[in-house]
Order: sequence, then structure tokens, then C-alpha cells
Amino acid sequence: MSAQYYIDGTTLSNSTAIYTDAALTSCAPAGIYSDGFVAREQTVNGTGSKGFCSLGVVQQCPSCLQSCGTNMKQDSPTAPAVYRIDWNVGSTATDVGAVIIGLDPSVNGFLVEYDNQVYNRGVRPNGETGNLFQGSGKSNDGGLCQSQNAGNYTVVGVNTANCGVTSPNGPIGSGYLDVYDYVLSGFVNSGTTESYSIAATDCVLQNNDTTPPGYICVVVPKTSASPSSLLIKIISSCESISLSNFVLDVKCPQVLTALNSNSTPYSSEGAAPCTAGTDSIYVVSTSLRAPTTQPSVRDQVFFDANGANPVSDGWRVYYDPSFPGTGATNVKMETKDGVVVTLNPCS
Repeated sequence: MSAQYYIDGTTLSNSTAIYTDAALTSCAPAGIYSDGFVAREQTVNGTGSKGFCSLGVVQQCPSCLQSCGTNMKQDSPTAPAVYRIDWNVGSTATDVGAVIIGLDPSVNGFLVEYDNQVYNRGVRPNGETGNLFQGSGKSNDGGLCQSQNAGNYTVVGVNTANCGVTSPNGPIGSGYLDVYDYVLSGFVNSGTTESYSIAATDCVLQNNDTTPPGYICVVVPKTSASPSSLLIKIISSCESISLSNFVLDVKCPQVLTALNSNSTPYSSEGAAPCTAGTDSIYVVSTSLRAPTTQPSVRDQVFFDANGANPVSDGWRVYYDPSFPGTGATNVKMETKDGVVVTLNPCS
């Protein structure tokens, strides 16, 4: 049953309490309130005009979650802040596999929370390699970008504003930031704050005059029907950046396609025979953000069809029916940190 209530903010998301009168003197009863977009629980101490009431954290209504298989663009969020976007990634028995996420950053940190796990490992389809980065997060010639710290944001993008990071120095800052939740078509202030601490070891920022990194590709394994929601968090913590645009592209879960190769790697290219292995490995195209059985440099390789376990370092051999410039041939593939760094066709 609906009733008329009054809030002390412009939306339920940015209000601190709910009242039964326009003068905001009498607290509405304790309970869960929703405007159809978000839901919040109100707690009340005392009664009448002497009561004290407050709203809890913002919870996305299930129908308000972003649907996987779609993308969203945020043109000019208010920086600095933390931005949260909840995604519906399916709740049926067939909604399992790898959730492949594309993030096109400016200078932002990212992490993904799913099933009580934090994922902050991404791969760039193009841009710099090796040791040309500002910051000292994990990176390699295959485009890896990952914080050195489990559970922390990984800060990526082209470092046009420097953000206070010059390798290997830091940190770039700590403190508290306002939290914004994405509701339908834009961000609303949740009325809450989040503490943060970002150091150089969280950063893999490209230098100013280089090719932008393109969509950072993040793979999240979904091995069962539930949980059905996934949370992406973007942090813009650089005071010197006025606009921190970002684009998100979230694919629905899909079981990766097996590629025959050797699961146990060879230690060197010379040690690897020109004979394709018969074990199953699984590849995600970083540039296409899709499963593939024809790997390219910077693609991600896993031991399992859900994208949970990156392969170990070393050389493997697989058959490619149309390797560029060669055609059908067996190919020697080197991986580092689960990312393809070298592909050489067998002569």
C-alpha cells in the first residue's frame, strides 16, 4: 500500500531520512522504502517530533540493474568521486561462463566485485608495453595492467594530467570520496562516502604522448546461476582532472570454446616441438572481447571454460587454420601472466 512521505533531499538516493510531514519533523516508520529505482532501509529511534531517523545504504532495485549485453557511457561525471554500477548477469542455469567486460578509461581506477571476490586484472588491446609506464602496478609486454595489491583499484589510462605519479614514486592520494550510484540513465549521489588509498603500486598509466590503451578487457568467472548481480566500481581520485570520462561494455556470461594445445608449457620456444597439443585451453580475444580459437598477441588464456584460472607462463603449440601471412600451420605461443606475448608459426 502506498502513502505520501517527505524526504530531505532531491531523491531517495541522496536523502538522509524520510518523514510523514512537509515540515520534516516526524519520522516515517522504520522499514524499507523504494522509489522504484533504489531501496533504502530507515531506522528510527524515539517517536514523534523527538524521534531520530536515518536511511541506510542505497540498494539497487532488481529491475533497475544494468543488463549485461549492453554498454553505457558517462560523459562528464563529477570528479573526484566513486561511481558504482550494478549489472544483471543472469540467474538461470545457462547463465554461466566468462563475463567479459570492456572499460574505456580516461584516468580512472577500476575494480569488479562478484560473489565476494574482487577482480582488478585487466589487459589493454594496444598502447605501450613493458617499462614505459608511470606507476609500478603489474604490467608486461602482453598489455597486462593490474594493481600490485589484492582488492585495490587498478588505475589505468593515459596520464595526461600526471595525477601525481612518476614511476616508481607515489602515492597519489588517500581520503574520502562521495559515492554515486548509476540509476537508469545517470549517476545520483548516494549520500555516502568511501575511504580510499591509491599508491603508485596501483597504477599502470601510459605516458602522455602515446597511443591510448583502448578498452581494458576484464574477465570475471561466473560458475553458477547465482549471484545474479555484479558490481563495477570506478574511482576518479585525481584532483587535477576535471573530466574523467569512461565507457563500460559488459557481455553476458558465455562458456569459452576449447582450443587444443598443451596444458603444461615448455620452457622455451626451442624446446617446444612443432606438434599441437591435445589438452584444452581457452582464449578470450582482448580486442574483440569475445571467445576465440585463433589467438592474437594480448589475448587472455585460461585453463578453464569460465575464465577463472589463467595459464602458467611458458610456450604452447596449437593449430591455426589461417594464421596471418602463413595460412594453415601449427603455432608456438608464449604466455606471461596468462596473456599472449609472442606468436610464431612453425616453419
